Amino acid sequence: MNILVTGASGFIGSRIANFLSNKKFRIFCNYNNKPIKVKKVKKIKLSITKNFNIKSSIDVIIHCASKTSVNSNNNKIIFNQNINMMKSLL
Repeated sequence: MNILVTGASGFIGSRIANFLSNKKFRIFCNYNNKPIKVKKVKKIKLSITKNFNIKSSIDVIIHCASKTSVNSNNNKIIFNQNINMMKSLL
């Protein structure tokens, strides 16, 4: 089973990716700026705020990525970027 974990460089996403990488799953993790420290996963540099294409088939998406006030202090921008991420994933 191929699993995409978004936000794998963050606290929750990295723990989920690490847990699943110890099972018999093929894990894909995206990153934008902050590198992923999880081993035994396929790391893909891409921004999920825009349309993207992954060449492997994905069976499950675990979406842990989000924009927060750390990334921007404009709540409207944060909200719109989070909505765009979800639309891109769908």
